[in-house]
Amino acid sequence: MATTFTSVYHSGGREDQYLGTWKIVECVSLAGTVDTTGIEGSEFHLDDSGDVSWKVADDVDAMPFFNSDTYEILFPPGKMNSDQLKFFGTLAEHVIEFNVEISGELMLLTCDRCCMLQCQKVSTDYSKGDCHYTFGRALDEGYFSDLVITAESGHQFQVHSLILGLSCPEMDWWHTPPPLTGIREDVLGTLLHYLYTECLPKGLSEETVKVCIKTVGTLPGMDNFIKLCNAFLKNTALRQQIVNLIGDMHTSADRIIEMFKCKKTPITPGTIPEDALAANPPRLCYIMKQAAREAAIASSKFVLLCDLFARRSGELPQEERHEIIRYARSRLPIFVKQLKEFFESFKYQMSFVGPNEKQEIATYILPEVETLFSMVTKFTEEFKAALNKAITKNISDKEKGEEKGEKHKHVKDVLGKTLRHVLHVRELKKLKFMHDTASKKFESAFEKLDRFNRKPNAEKIIRVSLIIDELKDREAPMLVGRVEQLALVLEEKFKWRQWKYLFKLGSSKVAWAVNKMCCYKATLASSIQQMVEMVHKDEFTASLTSLGLYSADKPQDGETPSQPDRTTASYAHLSSVESLCVPPLARNSKLAKRSIDLLKKGQKTDMMFEIIIVHDVGDTVIDHTHGGEPVARTDDRDVDVHQIPAHRVILASRCNWFCRALLSGMRESIDKKITVHDTNPEVFNLFLEYLYSGQVRVEGCTTEQLSDLLTLADRYEVRTLTVSVSSY
Repeated sequence: MATTFTSVYHSGGREDQYLGTWKIVECVSLAGTVDTTGIEGSEFHLDDSGDVSWKVADDVDAMPFFNSDTYEILFPPGKMNSDQLKFFGTLAEHVIEFNVEISGELMLLTCDRCCMLQCQKVSTDYSKGDCHYTFGRALDEGYFSDLVITAESGHQFQVHSLILGLSCPEMDWWHTPPPLTGIREDVLGTLLHYLYTECLPKGLSEETVKVCIKTVGTLPGMDNFIKLCNAFLKNTALRQQIVNLIGDMHTSADRIIEMFKCKKTPITPGTIPEDALAANPPRLCYIMKQAAREAAIASSKFVLLCDLFARRSGELPQEERHEIIRYARSRLPIFVKQLKEFFESFKYQMSFVGPNEKQEIATYILPEVETLFSMVTKFTEEFKAALNKAITKNISDKEKGEEKGEKHKHVKDVLGKTLRHVLHVRELKKLKFMHDTASKKFESAFEKLDRFNRKPNAEKIIRVSLIIDELKDREAPMLVGRVEQLALVLEEKFKWRQWKYLFKLGSSKVAWAVNKMCCYKATLASSIQQMVEMVHKDEFTASLTSLGLYSADKPQDGETPSQPDRTTASYAHLSSVESLCVPPLARNSKLAKRSIDLLKKGQKTDMMFEIIIVHDVGDTVIDHTHGGEPVARTDDRDVDVHQIPAHRVILASRCNWFCRALLSGMRESIDKKITVHDTNPEVFNLFLEYLYSGQVRVEGCTTEQLSDLLTLADRYEVRTLTVSVSSY
């Protein structure tokens, strides 16, 4: 792993040429023919944090790499044309690898035994300066309100028929009384916040959201609001589930530490404290069994957390995935501290173990050790059997897939089938490698276990005593030192990008293993049942049940146990809570699209811009009437006055300068007119279109026009427009 990251971060700047958005323009088979696969036009964006995002048409067949959310670029030392791009997080821990040839704006991706994808870099500068689109300020401050909606409590909300009509044109906002009148105040506030911002307000309670769903269930035009509310309920439950899993792991660790703590100190040097476990071997054996149970619970919670993240994180926006990973990272120092505290307590307890105590402890522990050995032996045998079944099934599926592929060949499906075939072969190799490795290790372990079992009890006790000596004199002190070193490594070496990659990799591997165990759980059933009985804790049993590894309902004789549906596990769908409370970007906002349409049609306006253009004597007057109507001259001066109608509430919400001018009580607010000099209607209309839509398209504009647009952005303090125009 260290080598991988070294190759990425010491690439001499070569990674920068990969960053940005790439469009797949052509798919070429390894035979040299151009195939129409349907993925042409799909785009992927590589950012500098190691994340990849995809933009794919709805009717495109799903490709394995479309589910990837992480990428990695490897730069072999001394080889300038041997780069490798890996898309990670595709199919349950699979990594799809492409060899890369890149030249300027072109990139050729070659997948082994599959195809070549020719990609073209595309500009994404339009997104610079793009901000969240909202009219929330108008709702909060109530300026230019022309409508009042009264809640059940009597509280009145000052609102705007113009904005409500843009947000939900299906309702008759001019009806008396207006829609939503008389409903609960918190529900009405939530609904109005959504209508002005296209998102939910922060700090919502589950009870309020449930009432919202019930209240607006039959109202027209509120489908997206209902969708957000349902997502909120699922996300809140899931969020709490993630926090609870990590909290449960901390709790189990605290319980184990508490078991091994020695609360009293020796009365005299060389004596054993009254509550030292070494003074009470039966209690020590009991505590060790209880600690093992707690460790099993913590481990099951960890597996559940990894499985949950790996299976549902794809439904999350990028920032929400990152938030979960950051939260997990923030808990690491606490886990390390708990681990260190445990080993220090264990080391202190072992320091009181003398020759007599050691012999007695070994005598008590021996039956537990034999039981554990028996269970491990049984589990390994069943695990090998499950691996054999998995390998046999994969070979059978591969042959069936090849036979089916020969009968039903469609050019459109070639790429997807070939990629899945590559992944299938790779998984088969992995299973075979695991089987061979496990077989060798199991044989060695079985030999040792067999030799141990053949020994008389007296020799077994001596052997256990030697293990206790090893723990007391060497392992316990060494483990404390290793934990301290681990804390330093996590702090210094595992920066954000490495940690994010490792977290995704680890959770994906765990999820893959769980999935395979679920597929063959009938083979592992007796071992899992024995584990459940040995741990004998409801939390452990519940975790295995949630993972699909255990079912309390035993099948009847001759009945095949049903396999769990891993795609509909008992998890809530993972989607963000925070992202539901953030207004959409302008390019995704329905309010923005409807607002710019309103400007272009000139409907429901309540103010006017006057663009004053002064011409030198003798100049030919040019008609600058784009978006406005000319006004006849009233004197002999070469002055043109062009009027552009607009909407005060939209301008005040989208521009602080206009908000101050229109609310100041000065001439602009009284006359509902703003006079503009030193520009022309064409450029000023571009400026207004940005305020209304949140986006600006300046292709075809001259340098002078761009300069004038920047001047307007500076004059009226619209910094996001400055960023957008400067990016061209």
